[in-house]
Amino acid sequence: QDKREIFDDYLQRRVNVIKAYIGKFNTALEKDCEELEIEPEITPYMPVNEIDEINMWLAANGNKPLVSQKASVKGANLTQDPDKDYEQIQEESNRDNSFVIGEPIME
Repeated sequence: QDKREIFDDYLQRRVNVIKAYIGKFNTALEKDCEELEIEPEITPYMPVNEIDEINMWLAANGNKPLVSQKASVKGANLTQDPDKDYEQIQEESNRDNSFVIGEPIME
């Protein structure tokens, strides 16, 4: 919005040039192009800090996961077969979480 007065004039000139070209390329449209009113509209783009947004939603959700582990594996898009990798992650997790009481010790 700060530079709107600069960009509005610039964009309006561009629109007028385009309308003039259309009128020259297709003379049947020349009169319509002259009568056509186009007003440029600037929609400001604000980059979103995804980390801050995720942290906000995590806090709102009581620090519980926002997506399932399977969805995050698919969403990361780092593998050719996310379903197979998800199964492998589950197997590794089960292996890490299991133990045998009195495991034999090799001496």
